[in-house]
Amino acid sequence: MITEKEKILNFLSNNKEKLTIEFGVNSIGLFGSYINNIQNRESDIDILIDVKDSFKNYKYYIELKRFLENNFGKKVDLVYKNAMNPLIKMEIQNNIIYV
Repeated sequence: MITEKEKILNFLSNNKEKLTIEFGVNSIGLFGSYINNIQNRESDIDILIDVKDSFKNYKYYIELKRFLENNFGKKVDLVYKNAMNPLIKMEIQNNIIYV
């Protein structure tokens, strides 16, 4: 049986070209409760992104967030890699899967 984590990673992997072209995504990874398979019904999906400079604005952020939420049917916590607190960034880097 395929896990929710695998479904999310498969979707991100299968849509990598679209994410790059339409949203400027250089890299995208899953972290948080879904990585450790400890999510519950209220859990959001934590996704770390790095995007091209020309896509670093509110419009693309909201469009990407909506695209992911519509496809996953859940709230997505979308985090820019370069905007993270360094301590949190270190913790996440040890607990993330990039596609």
